[in-house]
Amino acid sequence: MKKECLFMIGLATLLMILTLTTHAVTWWMGLIFLTFYPAFIYYSTMKGKGETEDSENLQNRNLTKPVIFMVLSGSALLAGTFLLLYSTVTLAELFGLSQFYAGSMIMALGCVVPEVATSIVAAYHGEQEISIGNVIGDNIITMTLVLGIVALMKWHFTVFTKEILMTAPFMILVTFVLFLMNKWGHKITKPWSMLMLAIAIVSFVIQKLN
Repeated sequence: MKKECLFMIGLATLLMILTLTTHAVTWWMGLIFLTFYPAFIYYSTMKGKGETEDSENLQNRNLTKPVIFMVLSGSALLAGTFLLLYSTVTLAELFGLSQFYAGSMIMALGCVVPEVATSIVAAYHGEQEISIGNVIGDNIITMTLVLGIVALMKWHFTVFTKEILMTAPFMILVTFVLFLMNKWGHKITKPWSMLMLAIAIVSFVIQKLN
């Protein structure tokens, strides 16, 4: 997991430098970040090959039920995404928030709920690696695939220095803490969790005050 953390820190740092320099997200930035996505998927696939069940065990398992649940939950997630987007825009207009802060606070909170549920269930069953991998993988995919596609579709949109400085450093800091935890062999204990929550609260308060 150390390499994934460093990869995410590198992506966040690159994004911060480019946006602070150009004050915009452009199509060529999207192209750059989009190229990192297949590289990340390839690396993850190669790394995980030796950690999966052998083919004989997989053939003996009934995959119908998991596939049905995956399709149904994916459909519900897609429908929820449209409702979330509509609600976010409405709340942003009601409270006079900019689209950036509406996305970083309201929509991000809605998007993180499934991640929280996944991580809690994984941690409850003793699968801490899934919890951390879920967080790191989601953020890497967001910065590569999602940002890349949006930038190519939108072609060019402006971002403000204040918005970047109040979000990107906190993401880098949290990822660095995860890196240190993994490097030193620490488990996710209550003190580390409290530190993460404290960083999140400070980030939210700073964004709210500005």
